[in-house]
Amino acid sequence: MSDLDRPSDLLHLFSNPPSDGTALGGGAHAQSSATMGELQPTNEGQLRRQLHEAHGQFEQTPRKSEPIRQSLGYKFVGRAERVLDALLPSTGRFGAVHRALRNAFEVWVEDGLVTLGVRSTSKLARAFGQALGLGIEGRRAWAAARREVLIRSIAGSAESIDVDGHTCRGLTEIAHILGRDCQQCSHFRHSSCSLAPGDTDAAARRKFRELLLDRSADCPAGIWPGRESPPLKRLNLVYFVFPLRHPEQVWQWNVAELLKRLPVFNGRRIVTVATAPGGSIGKGRFVDPPEAVVEAFAGHDVEFRFVPNDPLRQEAPHFLTAMRELASTDPTEAVFYAHAKGVTRPIQGGEAIRVWTTAMYRHNLDRIDEIADLLRRWPCVGIAKKYGYPEMFVKGRARRAWSEGDRPWHGWHYAGTFWWARHDALFSRPDWNQIELFAYATEKYLANFFRADEAFCLAYDDCARPYDLATWRSDADSEQRTSHPVSRRKAA
Repeated sequence: MSDLDRPSDLLHLFSNPPSDGTALGGGAHAQSSATMGELQPTNEGQLRRQLHEAHGQFEQTPRKSEPIRQSLGYKFVGRAERVLDALLPSTGRFGAVHRALRNAFEVWVEDGLVTLGVRSTSKLARAFGQALGLGIEGRRAWAAARREVLIRSIAGSAESIDVDGHTCRGLTEIAHILGRDCQQCSHFRHSSCSLAPGDTDAAARRKFRELLLDRSADCPAGIWPGRESPPLKRLNLVYFVFPLRHPEQVWQWNVAELLKRLPVFNGRRIVTVATAPGGSIGKGRFVDPPEAVVEAFAGHDVEFRFVPNDPLRQEAPHFLTAMRELASTDPTEAVFYAHAKGVTRPIQGGEAIRVWTTAMYRHNLDRIDEIADLLRRWPCVGIAKKYGYPEMFVKGRARRAWSEGDRPWHGWHYAGTFWWARHDALFSRPDWNQIELFAYATEKYLANFFRADEAFCLAYDDCARPYDLATWRSDADSEQRTSHPVSRRKAA
């Protein structure tokens, strides 16, 4: 147990800040350093003093004004939620209409009528085009249908195809290769490849399926990977928490979901906690003290870092600080980055944010054996991959100027900012420790280094509307069919 796992030690720390540079959370860190030869951070004494100062600032909040200010924000939200639940239930005969009205109300409250008008017009135009089979969504639906037929055929014939290896690719990986590589390639012939011909059409189809199933096979056009890195041995965690109070206990729920899966990480576990001077960010919203986060992690080996909250740039200024502590080019290491999602939204997006966040924890951490295997061939893994150039990433610049220094941005991101990256693939880049300082910098970070076809998506690929609850329900059956790898088979 670390020094901060005991409430009595916390109180002693707040009343007697150390000046000798003793390590914060030193139990876990000192142990990992002694056994694995890691370097101790040089500013741990300063971190302890920052925690003491943050607690002192929180205690200076005027106590008599807190109940009044708190009621202005949270009581309105709670009553609005109850009214909406009563008038517009999300289930039943008109559940879809009710959800649309609730989403419209939430956009109006959070972003204003102008944004509501723009989003409504865009969605109506998209729905009209999709109904007529026009535009890119119609083409994507056609491609997805063809891909589903081919995947079912491959799954049905997997046992009859000889593959030079002990295991086959998983169906999730095959679906990714087909959708992001093969169907975009000029050599693709619906169920075969012109670069892998056969004497007959049936032989060409069989040879193509063998290439897809064989995890050690290279793409004939050199697009998708065949080379494998060594098996992963060490999984690290970098996590960010802003303990903003919420009527739905959002940050506490996020931490609880993480703790369910914390044994996944056998390496460093760095948790950065943002603090607010005076314990408030204004507008009647308050921030829990840093010791509340420490208490939530009690009994678990994690390393805490305490930083001042930056309301404009959010976690971006502190992201690289944590990443530098565990950076290495060891191909047997990987890092998972995530954050307590949804704390700043008074209304949880008509339940979409909670369902979305649940999906990110579940797919990224519950499927860890599959992810460890995928990271041997792909540099990064996540869910809800979104393509294009959102306005929030542009900051007023023309699209052709989107870059950080001399490096381009490849036009994709994992919506929600939960992702895995293999150490040698990321930290071998000479500019991995450069990042723009704005609110969505960590979300677009990986696309500075990896193309869209290099980034593996476990589920919800081409996630165009993550804040729409229907997004997280529509593909549940399809994911269940394709989320498990082909059964292990020995070579003939």
